Amino acid sequence: MRNLDQVAVGDTVRAQYLESIVYDVKRPGEAAPGVLLAEESGAAPIGEMPAAAVARVVIVNATVAGIDKAAPSVTLRTADGRVRTLPVRDANRLRAVEVGDLIEFTFTQVVGIEVERVP
Repeated sequence: MRNLDQVAVGDTVRAQYLESIVYDVKRPGEAAPGVLLAEESGAAPIGEMPAAAVARVVIVNATVAGIDKAAPSVTLRTADGRVRTLPVRDANRLRAVEVGDLIEFTFTQVVGIEVERVP
C-alpha cells in the first residue's frame, strides 16, 4: 500500500474480503487435468488516498476416478497423480457425473482496502 502519508487520525480504513468456490463438470476432451493460477493487483495513484486490491483465481481440473453414491462422495485424481475423496452434500448432483469426467474447480479470493477521509 502506498500514500500512507495521506492518512490522518480519525480516517476510516475499510477492508473487504471475498472468497468463492465454483465447480463445473467437463466431459473428457473438454478440458485437461491441471492447475492454472492468475493474480492481479492494483493501488491508488501517487498522491491519492491509499487504496489497494489483490485478486487471485486458481482453476483446478481433476479427473473423476470414482463415485460412491451411498456415501455420497467423489474420488478425484489430479494431474500429478494424487487421489483425494471428497464428500458430496447433495447425492442428486452425482447423477450427471461419470468416471472419467473432469471437475473444474475455480477458487477466487479478492482483498480490497481503502481509506476514507472523515470530514
